[in-house]
Amino acid sequence: MNKPWEALLATSAVVSIALGGVVVTSVSASAADLPVTGTTEVPVDVAAPGTAPVGAAAPAEAPSPAASAAPAAPAPADVPPTDVPVADAPTAEPVEPDAAPVADGAAAPDAAAPAADEEIAAAALAPAPDAPVLDGGTIGLYEVTRAQGATDTDVPLTFTGTGLAGAVVSLDFARADEVTDAVDPDVSVVVGADGRWSASVRISAGTSVYTATQHTVDADGAATSEESAPSAERRIVVIAQVLPQWGVVDQESDEKWVADIVSDDGVEYAEVFVNGTTGTLYRAEISLVSVDRSTTFEVVRPEEYADGKWAHSFAITPGQYRIAVRQVSDEPGTFPRYNSGLNYSPVITVVPSSDVVTSAPVVTTPGNGSTLVVPGGRDGAPVTLAGTGQPGYPVVAYAEPRDEDGTYAYFDGAGGAPLLVGADGRWSAAEQELPAGVYDVTVYQYDSSLQNPSASETTTLTFEVRAATAVTPAGTGSAVRPATGGSLAYTGSDDATRSLVGGGLAIALGALGLVVARLRRRSATESDVTTLS
Repeated sequence: MNKPWEALLATSAVVSIALGGVVVTSVSASAADLPVTGTTEVPVDVAAPGTAPVGAAAPAEAPSPAASAAPAAPAPADVPPTDVPVADAPTAEPVEPDAAPVADGAAAPDAAAPAADEEIAAAALAPAPDAPVLDGGTIGLYEVTRAQGATDTDVPLTFTGTGLAGAVVSLDFARADEVTDAVDPDVSVVVGADGRWSASVRISAGTSVYTATQHTVDADGAATSEESAPSAERRIVVIAQVLPQWGVVDQESDEKWVADIVSDDGVEYAEVFVNGTTGTLYRAEISLVSVDRSTTFEVVRPEEYADGKWAHSFAITPGQYRIAVRQVSDEPGTFPRYNSGLNYSPVITVVPSSDVVTSAPVVTTPGNGSTLVVPGGRDGAPVTLAGTGQPGYPVVAYAEPRDEDGTYAYFDGAGGAPLLVGADGRWSAAEQELPAGVYDVTVYQYDSSLQNPSASETTTLTFEVRAATAVTPAGTGSAVRPATGGSLAYTGSDDATRSLVGGGLAIALGALGLVVARLRRRSATESDVTTLS
């Protein structure tokens, strides 16, 4: 009568030992931090004393060596060996088989089986793939306008890169500035069959850093590999272009400057002064950009005044540029979170020093060391400067008297126009009347189109203006009064002149009478001679 029961008990023991071997192998490989009891101790559930160990089969007689597939340490003959631990469960003395009843001969519920399945699944994950690659440089600057979706809280951005086809790429963002009210999202996206991925997210304005990882998945989206290492870190500066556009540059038209300064390294540059205004609620930010607005060379926040005006000087090498200005809100952090759009100045051109006139003009009239005489009836001598120079450039010419009480003379073109060198290379100034004296003349050229014009080499010469010379008749010591309007002083008197004229007239009349008398006497003599004969 007992044989069928004994056979059934023996079969259960074999199954229990086989299952126990699998469970022990799995648990010992994945849960090394859990305590493992000796083979003579069997853990029990303290919440239900006297019940069977969790994950073990119903007690049975000890199997014979032939029936046991796995060797075990020595144990009581009627206690089956087991190594299945239960976390946080105290150990107890071995329990006799008849102390743990099993209803209808069924095995107790195996609570450890699900955990074993999970460990098996984890062990089946493939190794982690390589990290995905992010497009772009180490640092990216993104400015997004309201028209492009920017708001006072965030802006839309799209991130791209490459990865393992079909894998899931995860982007992880973190703040890198002092903004505490911003939250950068984390996002995942599947890599396309071409190995490219693209993810669109909304990022808070400010500075963030981000990386990407990837793992493979099955058709149901379950992970089939470990997570990869993070990609190289990227830093992004995000600006929401949402402020009013109030900043302007005070420049009405194109400007031309010459590189008139040389650095210690021998580089020529011009000190270009710019100024403008912005709203009083925000700071001005100005940039030196290329003339086509595609390249930014320098960005500064200039000193501002209480009325919103600002000014700054850029050191600019030869080339063509524009000044871009906008207003920004740069708190917190060192870079603005919000700004306005850019306003651009007209073109600023900086030319090298070799492109401007440098040679001195030539003066052909008057000659150096010449003397000019004041004509009669005039107070000064007419002076006309003329010469040659580089066509198209203005000529500056002035005469400085050596007499400290004299008058400076500036020479212009006809009708007061600027004095320019003509296409034929000649120039001629309008006539100037200069009183008597010695004059030093300076002449040079310059480029009048420059904001910082520099003079060419100069030409200097000296000439003298003399007054008309007084005339003294021969045989007299009396001076002859010069013609009216002359520049010489007259020191004689009108009464003396009249006496002199009267005396001369009397002498002339007396001489005339003497001649007449002599002629009469000669006539009478000749008449007598004729009659006598």
